[in-house]
Amino acid sequence: MGLSVSDVPDTGMVAAGQGVHPGDRTPKLEPVAIVGIGCRFPGGISDPRGFWDLLVSKTDAIVDVPQDRWNADAFYDADPATPGRMTVRQGGFLQSRVDQFDAGFFGMTPREAAALDPQQRLLLEVAWEAFEDAGLAPEQTAGTGVGS
Repeated sequence: MGLSVSDVPDTGMVAAGQGVHPGDRTPKLEPVAIVGIGCRFPGGISDPRGFWDLLVSKTDAIVDVPQDRWNADAFYDADPATPGRMTVRQGGFLQSRVDQFDAGFFGMTPREAAALDPQQRLLLEVAWEAFEDAGLAPEQTAGTGVGS
């Protein structure tokens, strides 16, 4: 079994995928190259520039629960001990529509795409954008150690 993040003094290194040497548990530093990036964040952020602008402007992207998600009032209770209720009426919500996923672009049937968790759809879209941002054709990386 591998080490957990709590087993080493500098959890940031493990979280960054740098790990430790098994024998002496000293940090093992390995170079990391970020050559492309894609993202989705609350506040309508769908690219790195938008994310940077959000950070620089110190904008709070937390909003009231959108009406098309669920009726926050129907599930709200100020008492956290109330079962089946939530104690907040706000959150960080993506504005991009995950139901508008282009299944054909990824070689899937609409039925296959409907069976995917929405987070998997987002991951596919954002990973593709990272390849585009890096100027890499995804087929160039097939069978290589990219991402490992």
